[in-house]
Amino acid sequence: MLTYVQALNAKCSSHLREIQMHYFIVVLMAFALSMYGCEGKTGPAGPQGPQGLPGAAGQDGQPGAPGQPGAPGQDGDKGDKGDKGDKGDKGDKGDKGDKGDPGEDGAQGPPGDASTIDPNQLGNILADVHHIKLIQDDEKPEDARTFYAHDNFDDMAVSAIVLRVGNGVTTLVAKAGTQSGDPIPVDFTWESKDADIVSVDGGTITAHEKGMTTITASAVGRGIDVTVTVNVHDPVKSIVAMAEGATSLVIGGTVTVSATAYEGEEGAGDPITGIDVAWMSSDEDVATVDAEGVVTAKSAGTADITVEFGDVESNKVTVTVFDVVQPAEKRLRVDRTKVPIAVEINSDSTDVTSNATLTVNLDYSVDGGETWFGQNGDIMFEVASGPLTIVEDDATTKGKSVATLTIGFHNSEMENPVTGVTGTGTAFIMISSDGADPIFVQVNITKAEM
Repeated sequence: MLTYVQALNAKCSSHLREIQMHYFIVVLMAFALSMYGCEGKTGPAGPQGPQGLPGAAGQDGQPGAPGQPGAPGQDGDKGDKGDKGDKGDKGDKGDKGDKGDPGEDGAQGPPGDASTIDPNQLGNILADVHHIKLIQDDEKPEDARTFYAHDNFDDMAVSAIVLRVGNGVTTLVAKAGTQSGDPIPVDFTWESKDADIVSVDGGTITAHEKGMTTITASAVGRGIDVTVTVNVHDPVKSIVAMAEGATSLVIGGTVTVSATAYEGEEGAGDPITGIDVAWMSSDEDVATVDAEGVVTAKSAGTADITVEFGDVESNKVTVTVFDVVQPAEKRLRVDRTKVPIAVEINSDSTDVTSNATLTVNLDYSVDGGETWFGQNGDIMFEVASGPLTIVEDDATTKGKSVATLTIGFHNSEMENPVTGVTGTGTAFIMISSDGADPIFVQVNITKAEM
């Protein structure tokens, strides 16, 4: 039985392998036919399908190359004329050009006029010129600018001519003279060094712009030139007046007032020198003022001193005058909170650690000491005792109501009177003035430790 079954299984397995082989051959043949066989006929087209949805937009393409420029358009209408521009700054003055070639000789001129030389002066026509005067406008000959032969007609002390821009005109007349003062008949020619600043025509000088130059008068046939400086300034805008001392005066007393003119308002701008100003007193019965600004007290009261140039007037300087029935009392005064004065010198005795100063006031009173005023006078310093010396030239402060003494080692740059320290210890300085009782000030001098 078992043998039969085994035989049957073997037979079935063999038959199965044959079937599998047949299928393999069929598949292989089909593959071969698909590779080498003829293409079959195309069947009929199927029906059209529905339209699909539109696709997304594609990206922009690259920009094309620029086109050729178009032809130029027609000219537009002419525009309106623009406004005139501001005037530019004045340029720098150019260099002086080279001297040109001399021109051809001109035709002979007509006969000249008769000589203008005074026949009465013919006797001096050959005389040596001792001096030349430049007489300005209505000036007196004795007040004129004078140039002397012994100075080679070059006197640096001669004052400058001062003119104002805009209406500055003045006239000079040149006169030559002998040593005895007799006139010499000499003609003069005139020349300006810078005609842009001032021009000159026959001695008449005209100012054009701010600056400084010179005018030269030449004596014809004598080889003599005299030169004067001309300053041209802008118009005066202000004048500042200032008293140079106490303005409280007794009858007969004096004080000097100074005045400075300026090109700007209220003392601004450049100062102007050399101009002739007018001095005025509001009450000449109380105080007078001369051309130098010296005020003289005449009677009790007050007076305002002012300075004028054209229509410009200075500030007021008020002067008070007292009528002294009895001799005025005088006193010397120091700040008692600052005495005695302490001075310390360094360890090697070559300098002080700080310069000490002593300020002294000279006062006077006309009412028995109830009221005191500053009094101009001479204040004198003297070492009464102790290790101090005073430079002799600095021992007196003259014509002031206040004096300051510096206590230290002498230095030529110090402006005040100076004492020289010669050691340590206590010193006394005596201060005096005519008509006032002297006072003594103590000075304690110590030396710094090493």
